[in-house]
Amino acid sequence: MKIDGLGGISATIILDSINESDNRLTTFELVYPRIIHSEVMTHRMLSKNAASTRAVPTKKAIDHVIENPYFPVHWGKNQAGMQANEELDAESILKARAIWQKGIDSVTDIVAELDDLKCHKQYAARWLETPTMMKTIMTGTEWENLLWLRDHDAAQPEFRSLAFCIKKALFTSVPDFLIEDQWHLPYVKSKTTLAEQIFYDSDDGSILSLDLAKKVSASCCAQVSYRKLDDSLEKAISLYEKLVGADRKHSSAFEHAGSPIYVNLLGEFSSKFWPNGVTHKDRNGKYWSGNFKGWVQYRQTIPGHVKW
Repeated sequence: MKIDGLGGISATIILDSINESDNRLTTFELVYPRIIHSEVMTHRMLSKNAASTRAVPTKKAIDHVIENPYFPVHWGKNQAGMQANEELDAESILKARAIWQKGIDSVTDIVAELDDLKCHKQYAARWLETPTMMKTIMTGTEWENLLWLRDHDAAQPEFRSLAFCIKKALFTSVPDFLIEDQWHLPYVKSKTTLAEQIFYDSDDGSILSLDLAKKVSASCCAQVSYRKLDDSLEKAISLYEKLVGADRKHSSAFEHAGSPIYVNLLGEFSSKFWPNGVTHKDRNGKYWSGNFKGWVQYRQTIPGHVKW
């Protein structure tokens, strides 16, 4: 399910699931200009892994900008305030695009020169961030606030286009129904047999255990930083050990997988013990796991996923 917006902006649903309590968990691949990334990051109820300037070789970053540069989707005319309601006239827009392209040419030359000096990408490639289109994996159960704030004429036009794409995709997609012990695992293929058993497929067609399937899913979510995807079991295990096998854990990529929180008709657990990963209960009596309502988040089941 891919919805295209203005200027190369898009929202693609990777996986869409719903549980018995009607809590919907959705994972998106989003493409948008990096200039709005800081605004995207303010929506803390949604889990994110994003393409990183520090993770991509400088030459590849230059090629990415040259092949797919960002241009404003609305050439607003200068006025007081944060919104530009009126757009430049057609002739001025052509001139503005030409000047913008000149800027792209200049920064790619600057970055290439810094790269020739062996300057590390975490500094050299930063010059490319304004004209860069980036990819972000985003998962959550709580999309209402983002759509309420950003699908609005007061929002940055690029963010409004992104919010519209998300909204349309959510409206169009039909989520898969998952029950207790079934898992929402982005980038992992699953199938249910006649005996209602769930099997997970690796890239070579072999069957994965649930534990390995979780690792493959988290590995693929983490790899958005590299602009490539390796869903092999070898890569998954290697990346898992790098992210959470060390003392200083990097656990954000494990926030995209989840399993339904099962409660009885009274809204309580069948035993007196909270299931592993359930973190809190809100004032409406709903159970949460991190920022997921009604779903156990994979991250919350990993011992020591945070320092405390």
